[in-house]
Amino acid sequence: MEQEKNKLIQFRHIVKEFDGQVVLKGIDLDIYENEFVTLLGPSGCGKTTLLRILGGFLEPSEGQVILNGEDICEVPAYKRELNTVFQKYALFPHMNVYDNIAFGLKIKKMSKDVIDQKVMKMLKLIGLEGFENKDVTLLSGGQQQRVAIARALVNEPSVLLLDEPLTSLDVVVAEEMKQLLRSHKDGRITIFSTHIMDLALDLCDVIVLLSNGELEIVDKENMDEKEFKSKIITALKEEGAADER
Repeated sequence: MEQEKNKLIQFRHIVKEFDGQVVLKGIDLDIYENEFVTLLGPSGCGKTTLLRILGGFLEPSEGQVILNGEDICEVPAYKRELNTVFQKYALFPHMNVYDNIAFGLKIKKMSKDVIDQKVMKMLKLIGLEGFENKDVTLLSGGQQQRVAIARALVNEPSVLLLDEPLTSLDVVVAEEMKQLLRSHKDGRITIFSTHIMDLALDLCDVIVLLSNGELEIVDKENMDEKEFKSKIITALKEEGAADER
């Protein structure tokens, strides 16, 4: 008998408005332990907004966000048990590469030896060995994105939020980062937003299609491949009402 999975994240009727424009229209979604979930949709559909609400960077206009059975809408971002990588990296410009990656470990008061070990291992995994003392503002966009991914992964979060994390990377490095994300998917929930269908198909367990502020879980198990891809392509062609929020 298959063991029942734990439901760890619940979005309950999430509505978000910006200046009278409804970006999310009553989103209901359950996410279970160890799932790799892709939020797939065109620009302006609300992917980033939903991630920011879960991360604690935006408050919903209506609804609840439940994590491990607790409504976390009033919990500040820094107290939530998750790590986020956004498109704009959000690295600390006054810190070098090493200190950016080590930041969360230092907050947890880990020993210097443990921090060194974890950071150097992560630098090797992201292909930036020898860059530990580099000023992050002198890195390319792709290198900064890799540092941001490493900073999130090194903390071994129970929930990892990734907003278009591979868009600044060239094809070879993007493939390496996909392998890295796959190798670190066990033992955590990963929620990954993208507008690229092949990325969603390649990485995810569950595809959640967002279009015009509404949500649909795509059941790829019970569709033939042609029907499945046609459904996604149709949604991705729809124009969002505004720039991605």
